[in-house]
This record gives sequence, structure tokens and C-alpha cells, in this order.
Amino acid sequence: MNLRKFIILPAALAFLPAAIFAAGTAAGYSRDKKPASELEISVFSDPDAMFTNVLKARDFGAIPNDGKDDTQAIRKMFDAAEQNAKFVFEKGVYDVGMDGKGDYFKLAKKSDILLDGNGAKFRLHRVGRLFSLWEVKNAMLKNFSVETANLPFTGGEVVAVAGDSLYMKAVAPHKIGSDLAARAIIRYDPKNKRYDANLFNVSLGENNTAEKVDEDTLRIKYKGPYPNVGDAIVLRHQIYAGGVCSVGDSKNILIKGIRIYDCAGMGAHFSSSENIALDGFKVKPRKGLWMSLTADATHFNSCRGSIEIINSEFEGMCDDATNIHGMYWQIESIKDKTLEMSYAKYRNQRISISSAPKAGDTLELPCPENYMRPTHFAKVESVSVSPDKKRIIVKTCDELPQWLAKDMAVSVKEYRPKVRIENCRVGYVRPRGFLIQTTGAVVKNCSFKDTVAMAILIEADLNTWGESAASDDILITDCVFENINSSKRNGEVAVFASAKFKKGLPFEGNIHGKIAVKNCLFKNCGKDPVRLEYTSNPIIENNIIE
Repeated sequence: MNLRKFIILPAALAFLPAAIFAAGTAAGYSRDKKPASELEISVFSDPDAMFTNVLKARDFGAIPNDGKDDTQAIRKMFDAAEQNAKFVFEKGVYDVGMDGKGDYFKLAKKSDILLDGNGAKFRLHRVGRLFSLWEVKNAMLKNFSVETANLPFTGGEVVAVAGDSLYMKAVAPHKIGSDLAARAIIRYDPKNKRYDANLFNVSLGENNTAEKVDEDTLRIKYKGPYPNVGDAIVLRHQIYAGGVCSVGDSKNILIKGIRIYDCAGMGAHFSSSENIALDGFKVKPRKGLWMSLTADATHFNSCRGSIEIINSEFEGMCDDATNIHGMYWQIESIKDKTLEMSYAKYRNQRISISSAPKAGDTLELPCPENYMRPTHFAKVESVSVSPDKKRIIVKTCDELPQWLAKDMAVSVKEYRPKVRIENCRVGYVRPRGFLIQTTGAVVKNCSFKDTVAMAILIEADLNTWGESAASDDILITDCVFENINSSKRNGEVAVFASAKFKKGLPFEGNIHGKIAVKNCLFKNCGKDPVRLEYTSNPIIENNIIE
């Protein structure tokens, strides 16, 4: 396949909220809205090129709309793939996961891949990742939708609280399915079709199971706190399990023109990958349902290069629309030019070499006055993982500062991809819209409506999640914010830059660099909807507050 960079011209942006635009224009607010025909995205493989390995799902026995399980047939197609492969589906419903366990379809160590759904719908009958890509280069996934046969959540009304149990009755079109795991409960506001502003959100742990009392009633046993009788709630049967697409250690990935109605887990999760683009990535629940995804719509962990998200819509998730971050490493020991480090946030998992910094990367080292402000840098010579897989051993090319000490946080410069998010819509989500932690990001011509917490959060977090790092050169422009942060988290604020420091560690002075919020419209977002803390160069200009 002859690879070359090319331009995609997206369809008209019909989903953008015309009513909000009209309100802003009437108030004297104008948007420099680029016509759809001029909106460009850079991607990495040519769909018109000739593929040497064309694989049709039908030829392997996967027939849409026949009601049969297509899992094994599609797996055979994936197993038959060589390099330079094109997977071809047909319009119609493919039922997958009627039996078996684990991820559905995997690709590893492949390059030059095109998966064309041609309007296919994948109906998932159990929890599991639909597509997993590992060490894949130059790939495009396009033109398909996803829904579940058994919802990973149940929306309903609290009909009783007795003893140590809550009883809920499913509200149509929700119905009790085969998944009775009970992971979390969140209160819902059916009238306004959003998660409750008071943010009643209870985690039930990993081993709780609901009991089916009758065809539409569940008993959930736990120690509280409990919502009130009559409250509308959503019970999540899964949170992070499953997902539509998981990409690891890959490069040049485009996902275009897909629609997710509902699924357990995240829509798309990327880790340790480079150059990613989403065009027309739409997450929106089926009519009448109170949730779409049980976790984030998109998540980017320790990615590099560039991330572009355009013409996309995010609605009804029970977590963020997107989260872009690196990971903090915490110093365990220092010897000469060698650092031994663990994750700053303990995770009950082994560290893989793919998640560690690479030779040639630059470590960002803090100063004694602030363990999260990078002031010195060291080039990585080599990296290895400890035998117990709990630490990494990093040898540097440069001498390390004498003040460097145990527990200091270290970030990686290359975990700061250039980010562009344009012409996107976020609505009715818990908790936030975009979390951005990088250097060099533009958020333009986007709209945000009815978020439980802030619409955009720029935050280095050493305390809760260990997600890095200090941000710089961030521009938020020509965006519309309406009914943001209904829970008033951190006060009435729609765009918030801050930091979470670990208790007892020094945090003198700023950590972020330049953050600008310009030419935006804020409706019902409080009197001071933009707050930029720990920021050395905050710019707030030409915004309208209504």
C-alpha cells in the first residue's frame, strides 16, 4: 500500500447546536467558524490505495442480520490478515460475543490496515473489548456503529430502602438483563435528561452483585449511603471493563465516522501511542436510555506526537469526553545517573516496558520548592523494568541535580502530544468535558452543555490519579459553555486550571505556563466561569458572560 499524508473533507456539521450559536450572535458574540469544506485533518493511510490483502467478512462466514454469532468467523478473518490488509464488512447487524470470553478481535504487529464497516452495526452480547490493536502502524477504522444486547447499566426508580438494601424498579426502555454485577450507583434527572447536579455517586466495589427480585426489580445490598425513595438512579453493572477500541504502543491511527450507542467501558482508549486522529466520533445513547458509556468516551495515556479530534459528539457518558495525560513517576532511589522509579499513583498491575520512557526521551525533573514544577531535564540513555515489575530503572545521559530526592515526581517531556480539538459537542455528561495536560493544545469552535463538573480541566494531579503534567501553550477559543458545573465543584467554574499536590510535599509557586481563554460565550456558568490557578501566564480576553 502506498502510504501518503492526505486530507479528509468531513460532512456538514449538522450536530452543532444552532440555538446556542444564535444566542451568542444576538449577544454580540461572533464565531470564526470555518466552513466544513475547509476543515482539515491530517491522517496517515490512503483509503483509495490498492490493498494486497482484501478480506471480506462474508467469505469467512460472518453474515449480517442472520441472528447467528459472528465472533468466530470475524476472528478467522483477523487471524488471516497479513500486512497491508483491508477488512470489509457489509451494512447490517453483526452479533458478536454470544459465547466465549476475553477480547473480541485483536490485531498485533501489523501495518497498513483499513477496517471499513460500510455502515455495519456490531451488537455485543457480553463484556469485552471489541477491537484491540497492539503495535499497529498506519491504521484506519471507519463507518460502523456499536450497541449492546445486554445493557451494562440499568436506569430505574428507587422503590424501597430497607435494612442494608436498596430496591430499584427498571424504567422503560431499560430492562434487567443478564449482567447483574453492581459496581456503582449515580442519581439521574429524567426531566432534564442529565446526571443529578448534587452528584450522588456511590461506588459498590468490584464484587457486589444485584439480586433479581422479579422481571423489573433489583435488590442491591450494600452499606450505604442510599438515595431517597422515588429518586431516579442508574446502576452501572460495569465501569472500566470492556470498551469499543483499545490501542497500545501503536502509531498513526485514525478512527472515522463511528457511532457508539452504548457499551461497557470506554469508547476508545489509547496508551503509549503516537499520532492519533478522531473524525466524526459520535457517542450518544439510544432514545430513552439514560447512559451511553459507563466510562470515558476517549482516553489518551502517555501518548506522543499529535492528537486531533474534530467533528465529534460526546453525550451521556458516565465519565469524561476525553482525558489526555501522561503519568507521573515517583523517585524511589538515586545512584549516580540512575533513577529507580515507580508509578506515583499505586496501581495493582505490573509495569510493562511499553509504558516506560524510551531511550532518547527527556525526563522532566522538579525543583526543591515545588515537586511538580519541572525546572531541570535529563536525557534517557536506557530503561529496564525491575524483576518484580513494580519499578523502572532509568539510566540518564546527564548528571542529576544534587537536590533530587526520594518521592519527587518525574514526568516525561514526550508525553505531551500536540492537541487539536475542533467543532465538537459535549453534553449531559458526568463529570467533565475535556481534561487536557500537555504542551501545545487548541480547543476551538466547541460547545459544552449540562456537565456535572467543569467543561475543561487543565490539571496536573500528583495526589489522586498520578496523571501528569504541568501544561503550557493552551488556547481555548470561540467556544460556547451552557449550564456547566451543576455540582459547583471548585465553585462556579467552567474552565479550570489547577493542580493536586500530594500532602506534605512542597508546592511553592506556579507550575503551568501560558493558558489563554478567548472569545468564548458563557451562559449560566456563574459570574467568574474561568479560573486559572498555578499559572504563570493566564490570559482571559473578549469573553461574554450571560
